[in-house]
Amino acid sequence: MLPGQRISSIVSQHAIKKAAFFDRDGIINVNHGYVHSIEKFEFMDGIVEVMLHVQSLGYDIVVVTNQSGIARGMYTEDDFMLLNKWMCEQLIEQGIVITQTYFCPHHPSVGDSIYTKDCECRKPKAGMLFQAAKDYDFKLERSIFIGDNRSDMESAIAAKIRSGYWLTSTKDRGKVFTILSQHSNLTTLYQINELRECLHLI
Repeated sequence: MLPGQRISSIVSQHAIKKAAFFDRDGIINVNHGYVHSIEKFEFMDGIVEVMLHVQSLGYDIVVVTNQSGIARGMYTEDDFMLLNKWMCEQLIEQGIVITQTYFCPHHPSVGDSIYTKDCECRKPKAGMLFQAAKDYDFKLERSIFIGDNRSDMESAIAAKIRSGYWLTSTKDRGKVFTILSQHSNLTTLYQINELRECLHLI
């Protein structure tokens, strides 16, 4: 199986060579914990503005999300894909096109199924980013990543993404951010307290 599961969605008609990668839970929707139903899905404040902004700058929007709830037996791939379809439909009504969604259903230790494995797609590894670059000829060095976990930023660094935007209001993450920044190589990291800060940074 290729790194990451792909879900075909509406694809931009123009071949854009850079991507804005978005984590899902905690970035696109409020992270209530293993969200897998429409009833529990709540869009994050500011996400529509940020997506419209990056889209206007010529980025394709790509979702990359760990979904270990599948490995844990909490919901199925079909449940995830149903919710993803609904999410994309809601965003298209706002003028936002999701080029592709990649998800990792695996976990290296929990569960007891085909999903219990040490894969290459689960963040902090960069398998989903590399797969997107292969599928759409994205130039990762021109692309960006918006996430709310350390693993998102580590994935961005591993893929040599141009810049990563880490949404966090937790003060004790300052040290972690500093350490990551010191070893980020070609990736410039930004720590943001709310999504709309991206409007001035990207």
